[in-house]
Amino acid sequence: MKTKFMTWLLALSVLAMGLSCEGDSQSEGENLPVCSNGGTPVWIESIIEQIQANGYTGEIIRYRYKGEYVFMVTDCLNCADYMTIVYNCAKEVRCTFGGIAGFNTCPDFEQKATGRKVIWKN
Repeated sequence: MKTKFMTWLLALSVLAMGLSCEGDSQSEGENLPVCSNGGTPVWIESIIEQIQANGYTGEIIRYRYKGEYVFMVTDCLNCADYMTIVYNCAKEVRCTFGGIAGFNTCPDFEQKATGRKVIWKN
């Protein structure tokens, strides 16, 4: 009887742990994004450190765009002709905006990007 109870208790514990890690969600208290694989992109931390080391004002905003999380990185807010780059979780460039040439490689971004969440801003 005791063994059967312990087996059920262990099974429920394993199930509860699995459910608590499921999905593409982010806990309220977290400062960094969670990608679909459940991990936080390490490269975001290095971009934050670089922005701070340069003394710039920047921000990182997370969106859902075309079925994946993307991160809009502006590493110099209010800088003339500065480029804003949108990366996916793997740090692959998805879109570029601005710069001296006025790039806009994702003209549908404003219409299709959802779930805007400021991840970091200084």
